[in-house]
Amino acid sequence: MKFTAESLWQEIVEAVNLNDLHTSMQEELIRRYAGASYRSDWADDVADDHENHEYEWITNTIPTLVDSNPRVQLTHPEVPPDDPRIAGCQAALNAWVSAVNLAETLTELAIDMQFGFAVGMVTLERVPGYDAGPDTMRDERAGRPRGLWPVVNRLAPRRFFVDPQASRYRAARFMGHIWIEDVEKLKMRKGKGGKPLFDAAQLDALGSEHGVDDALDRMGMGHAIGRVERGQVAGYELYAPETGLIYTLSWYPGTDKKGQTAFLRPPRRFRGPRTGPYVMLGVSLVPDQIYPLSPLAVTQSLVDEINAHAGQASDDAGSAKQGIVVDGQPEVVRAITTFKNASVIAIPNFNGKMQPFKVGGANPENLNYLGLLRERLDRRTGLTEQVRGATTNATAEEVSRIGAARNLRVRMMQNRFRAGVIELLRVAMDYLWHRPEVRFKFHLPESPERAQEHGQPRVQIAEYQGGPDENGQMLAFDPLTITIEPYSMELVDQATLQRNIALTTEMVVNEAEQMVTKPWLRWQEIYADRFNALNVPNAARRYIDFEMLARAQRMANPVLFGLVPPELAAQAAGGSGKPMQRPAARAPAGNTDAQTASRDRRSLAVK
Repeated sequence: MKFTAESLWQEIVEAVNLNDLHTSMQEELIRRYAGASYRSDWADDVADDHENHEYEWITNTIPTLVDSNPRVQLTHPEVPPDDPRIAGCQAALNAWVSAVNLAETLTELAIDMQFGFAVGMVTLERVPGYDAGPDTMRDERAGRPRGLWPVVNRLAPRRFFVDPQASRYRAARFMGHIWIEDVEKLKMRKGKGGKPLFDAAQLDALGSEHGVDDALDRMGMGHAIGRVERGQVAGYELYAPETGLIYTLSWYPGTDKKGQTAFLRPPRRFRGPRTGPYVMLGVSLVPDQIYPLSPLAVTQSLVDEINAHAGQASDDAGSAKQGIVVDGQPEVVRAITTFKNASVIAIPNFNGKMQPFKVGGANPENLNYLGLLRERLDRRTGLTEQVRGATTNATAEEVSRIGAARNLRVRMMQNRFRAGVIELLRVAMDYLWHRPEVRFKFHLPESPERAQEHGQPRVQIAEYQGGPDENGQMLAFDPLTITIEPYSMELVDQATLQRNIALTTEMVVNEAEQMVTKPWLRWQEIYADRFNALNVPNAARRYIDFEMLARAQRMANPVLFGLVPPELAAQAAGGSGKPMQRPAARAPAGNTDAQTASRDRRSLAVK
């Protein structure tokens, strides 16, 4: 593969064409999902959709994938789980997840997955409202004050392209996206030493609005309702893992002074993970295909058949008529058809003989087949009536069977989505781990050791900074493992939450005496793990006063805490055996978390 401007532009054209083959159906599915009353220019395309399966699928599926920000755990094989360097990094990562409200972007990606595939792109941006201060060092490589953090952006599927000759995403030799930017902003971007990043002469040669209309049409954002010109230019950005470089080209091949195809800016090194800034998420993999398969595409033909029969049933029902045959004169018929409610009609020689009749109406065979199609759709998708909540007076066996059938499909989709989220978190963590310009403040809970000294846990204001420590040392990034805590993302029903709260309350009350008599156990960590597993986060702090618990432990165990000599305790107990030995004093905790972490490549300067 050649990495010249001309060769890469041809590769991009073929990759974009492949993207069109996979995304051409997505617009139709999205319009069906929106319905006939969303946009007037979409109404005719979805007028015959009597069964909005797309809307039903999205609203029942997304809450099981993402409803809140994920809570993340980090582990590293070179250090214990409670190592302050990993603990501080984990606290910073979770604080970042909440600060950027990652759940909002993940919801958009989860919806994209249902229509086709989703693409997330991680970039570095300035921390909003963060004042680095006059004493902040400057990163010589970036040429700007520190104070950046990663941001996960949703990339529209039509804007993304990937190597068309790759049979799987991991084997792709390049991937990239379509961009549109203001020409003046591109000219103002400067690099090290104030050198312009983009070729101003080539931008002027391309002209304003270069490729913008074609790019918008390609991305499904055509200018059918008109477009105001903004002085923009469209182009491509491509990343090649084997070179580690990012290449930037214009929409149509730009040329240099010699008339040869040229890059819009010189290729630059990507300072991130080798996999690149992009992460593609999908539900079902297709052998030897680069793009995944969406669940709505699998059921589309069946939904079309259901809509056809539902439309026929609707037409039949609309043609239904009911009438009465009587033997009488026309004026009597007019009196019957126009009389008001509760009025009395006198009919001469009335003999009481009337025969009602019906014409038209829904065909029973059509209705029966329509029900069969809906059952087939439910079986294929897993969106059964039981999952929707319309259960009968279910027995324990039925509940177990329903739950098992539901969990198989839902769990598979959750696992696929979580795998993509972990990949996004890993790209973001790569920035946090290696980049010294990544720096932000966050709340750092006090360590369990210091909490035992102070009693009630306290929250400190810490500052996170990536990159190596002052000695240039750091832990290896590749062995780092990122996991998402159970139940931290998906929606949990109120009944389950109520059971969990009742269980946690009962747990604390029943074990209160053991907490007092067994102070050598780390109850704060025990209950933190328990409550997180039960999806009741931070309950340990809210339910237990650890300062009062520490006082109770000292009063109940005076010998253990050195308040009473062992000899006096033995005499008070009436013991005549060998005196108890005073336990050896524990070594001081030593450096605080912030001091220990400051020696690592991520300094957590506690304020």
